[in-house]
Amino acid sequence: MSLTINSDLFAKAKAVGINASRVAEEALARELDRHRRADIEADVKAGLAAIEEYERKHGSFAEHMRAHYGDPWAAAAHTCGGS
Repeated sequence: MSLTINSDLFAKAKAVGINASRVAEEALARELDRHRRADIEADVKAGLAAIEEYERKHGSFAEHMRAHYGDPWAAAAHTCGGS
């Protein structure tokens, strides 16, 4: 493996006791995590957009289910003594 670092910067870091390998590993781990989070965020946004598009075309999936099967919360309120 090869990594290029500004030699003056490396010398200054080494002079004050900074472990450049550890700092580089930590920085890479943070950057990878940032990329992973960005990928997840993009996936979530795409999924939400797909749901919104479905609902725009077909209406609410939840409302379709309630219309077909009834409202389970309303039934539970009646059996539990709710109003």
